Amino acid sequence: MLFFRIGSYILILTGISHLIGHIILFLHFTLHNNFTGLIPANDTELNLLKSMNDYQRVVGGTPVSMMDFLNGLSLCYSLFFLWSGIVSVMLVQLLHLNSVVIKKISLLNSIVLCCGAIIAVTYFFWPPVLSFASAGFFFLMSYLRLNKI
Repeated sequence: MLFFRIGSYILILTGISHLIGHIILFLHFTLHNNFTGLIPANDTELNLLKSMNDYQRVVGGTPVSMMDFLNGLSLCYSLFFLWSGIVSVMLVQLLHLNSVVIKKISLLNSIVLCCGAIIAVTYFFWPPVLSFASAGFFFLMSYLRLNKI
């Protein structure tokens, strides 16, 4: 169960760190405050950020900017990791004697996180890849270890 717990805590840590990063960068990307001087770095970035914040399309009857969409996805990303980590911690505490259920949850978590790692390799940069892959690795190790029992 150690590997399962480690994977669960990695998910929680990922959710918290992503939420902190989102909050820190929110003011940068919405152009309300630029406290590091790094964003935007030039006129091209400034124009891009202005377009992402100001240009809106009506989607489902609601005007939405690209920045609104990205902020929503970013917050959902944090929520996904926090929720799955907290649920996994709760499950291992409640079902610590039922290795069959934990084994199935470990396999499911490792498959989903492996798919997330593939998506992250394709569309993101190294921190999301590392987040998905490391948690997925520990859940896979939990599954393999419980398979021997």
